[in-house]
Amino acid sequence: MLRKALLLLAVLCGFAGAADASIAPGTLLWKLKTGGPIWSPPSVDGGILYVGNDDGNLYAIELRSHVTRWKFHTSGKVRSRAAISGTRIYFASDDGYLHALDKRTGREAWRFDLKAKDLARRPPSPDNSFYDFLQSSPLVLGTTVYAGSLNGSMFAIDSQTGRKLWSIDTLDAVRGNPAVDGKSLYFGSWDDHVYAIDLATHAVRWRSNAGGIVQSTPALVNGQVIVGSRGAALVAFDAATGAERWRHVYSDGSWVESSAVLGNGLLYVGSSDALKVSAIDPANGNEVWAFKTGGWTWSTPVISNNTVMNSTRAVTFEGAGRPDPTPNDIVFRNNLFKGSGGTGLQSWGGYTKGVTIEGNVILVENGSQALRLSGRDSNVVVKGNVIDGYQAYPAPLPADTVLTDNIFVSSSRGSTSGNDTKPDLRSAADSFFAPEGRPDERLCKFLVGNRADVAIGASDACKTK
Repeated sequence: MLRKALLLLAVLCGFAGAADASIAPGTLLWKLKTGGPIWSPPSVDGGILYVGNDDGNLYAIELRSHVTRWKFHTSGKVRSRAAISGTRIYFASDDGYLHALDKRTGREAWRFDLKAKDLARRPPSPDNSFYDFLQSSPLVLGTTVYAGSLNGSMFAIDSQTGRKLWSIDTLDAVRGNPAVDGKSLYFGSWDDHVYAIDLATHAVRWRSNAGGIVQSTPALVNGQVIVGSRGAALVAFDAATGAERWRHVYSDGSWVESSAVLGNGLLYVGSSDALKVSAIDPANGNEVWAFKTGGWTWSTPVISNNTVMNSTRAVTFEGAGRPDPTPNDIVFRNNLFKGSGGTGLQSWGGYTKGVTIEGNVILVENGSQALRLSGRDSNVVVKGNVIDGYQAYPAPLPADTVLTDNIFVSSSRGSTSGNDTKPDLRSAADSFFAPEGRPDERLCKFLVGNRADVAIGASDACKTK
């Protein structure tokens, strides 16, 4: 189901800055409806969260009260991350302009023409694979703003006046973000190359082929410029010469849209069709470990308290992909999973060893098998959940699977012995997918009154009734 309004969610993690250390990591703190999808990475400054939206607005939201302080409307999608410097905030829009606002009031100080007003995003089609979904985010260094453009240029702009200082042209769109090391500006282009620009002379120091479209932000590590590309590789170039130092190739052909970040001596980076986040040795490009996300992992990882977090498109778990004695020990507890046409929570059949699914509400629109388990997994415990229904694929489930004390509100393709069924709540379950997003009162009473420990998320939703 497509929604006109999406939710901006805040969860407890290092970035969220929650003060109450007693709240478990991953807890939903608050949510706010906006007017469209959110592709823009958020920025936080002075207790205000700034985030763009496909509805054409940049929102300024108070983190303490969750109230929108102001929003500034443009005539195009806002998918860039806002850059903040002093009293100004800078961001790009699909209207073809770089906008500079007063961060306190949202009033526009100036706008700069990125020469892209007459250009449009290139969607995928049967004869191409553009997937033109990102937008270059500006970078402020001193009194200069650097911004990439769909017209293939990287612009340097005076941060106070909006006057163009200089620009560099590439052969295709610049969708990735620039990075600097004090002497040079580095960025990638859709022309498959990475550029190094001398900040003093504004000349191109080197231009190196990454083997595919570059949308990622360069990671500057130990004299290297490291980028992901659609050439199915993470590539390291010498920062001084542009010579290739190493190339980590994804054998399955996966694009690397994610930007690598450094932490604990390792690079962490997502992927596309490889459906994983990898830890890479920055010295040689070797993979140290990988975690299967089960979805395209295009975003940039965030490292907080030695935990790597990344957003994905599906709630999916997967093991090593082959029999492996190493336990995975994955836990899903006290969550609300809602699937619109598929499953709410599923195993990808990758020989996962050790999964606990307890105290969740797992629903899917119009009734289906909201939970999909795999006969290839082992040591799986499914206990005390409210579930639309489950499917074993491939079947049968192994003998060590524990499926007990659950309540099924629709039919299951597997044994429900030791569990309860409440088919009369099936229609009530669909209320979770209603336009107003509020669950049916019958389901609320059931969840909160009879099984309050089952659904923390559902209980919060029911409090609005």
